Amino acid sequence: MMRHYHIELEALAPIALGGPRGASRGPETADYISGGTLRGAVAGAVMREGLSPEAKEFRNLFLRGQVLYPNLYPTSIKGGARSFPAPASYRTCKRFGFDHGWMDALGGMGAEGPPPSCVHDFDGVSCDNPLVGTEGFFHETDGGIADTKVSSQLFTRTAIDRARRAVHTGSLFTIAAIPRGQRFSGDLSCHPDIAGLIEETLQPRTTFYVGGSRTRGFGEVEVTQMRPADEPTPIRQRAQQLRDTLDDDLFTVDLLSPVVLRDRFWRPVHGIAPERLREWAGADAISLEGAWKSMTEVRGWNAAWGLPKTPDMAIERGSVFAFRIPSPDGVDWNALERIENGRIGERRSEGFGAIRFCHEWHTLSAEGSHG
Repeated sequence: MMRHYHIELEALAPIALGGPRGASRGPETADYISGGTLRGAVAGAVMREGLSPEAKEFRNLFLRGQVLYPNLYPTSIKGGARSFPAPASYRTCKRFGFDHGWMDALGGMGAEGPPPSCVHDFDGVSCDNPLVGTEGFFHETDGGIADTKVSSQLFTRTAIDRARRAVHTGSLFTIAAIPRGQRFSGDLSCHPDIAGLIEETLQPRTTFYVGGSRTRGFGEVEVTQMRPADEPTPIRQRAQQLRDTLDDDLFTVDLLSPVVLRDRFWRPVHGIAPERLREWAGADAISLEGAWKSMTEVRGWNAAWGLPKTPDMAIERGSVFAFRIPSPDGVDWNALERIENGRIGERRSEGFGAIRFCHEWHTLSAEGSHG
């Protein structure tokens, strides 16, 4: 049984994270701290404190897969608020976004007629703008969920001529970064035997550096919270909640981070197939009813070798796969709990493969103004 911890970081300095490859709009930064970035930053910090890469503790923390580092997503609330990627099945107003509420396309599966439009009321007049897919992140609030606003700043610098120790003519450059004060949160999992080591390594007020441009004053973050994660609602209960909300026998697989899957020929897999869920659940009468998904190329940097990692194709975070399970009686719920706790696919210790069956966001969406 894995131990689960909720961790929060706060940026003490601007953070310059790797932006989208091939971006054409100028400098950009990622809007979250990936699990691989977190793992590398913590590894660098403990090495600077004298822990050898050959030590047993170092290998347990970073090399043996005993710690599943999370993607840390931005949150606007301090003190335990979890943040999630926007589900691909959500729809919001094209013009006013989340301010006009949201709807979950999962609840409209099989509906006939034209696509729904925004029904937000302006003094008796309907908005009527088209609904589009959502992006970004949500965080939990007392009343449900809210979208998380993430801003970035541009910092202009000049290169230094090392020979003259003065400004290098014509070498002006710009860095995109997330501003200081931004908070990030996520849930880390580890083997029980090293739980004490994790608690000591990531105790509150610990500082380390993430991202690039560190020699220019960027990247410092501080652990503001490290505590046992809240006990999740059992999957069977979440599944029943979803059935009651939708009045349908749908069962969802929701991706909380990119998932790298391959078939037996080592080719990228572009979705969660019914055969895979049948294997997990130990049930035969399972069919795929719909999917809201996209693919993304994921990259990384191996600091030990000083080389980029081999890029992989992954199913994008926020993707939603809707299956039909006529009867919950034949489902192995304990097996599904183990799958969810241990993640799926490859590179799980780098933040990949986090999933949640029948996520609560599908029941909360009934409260949106389009539901």
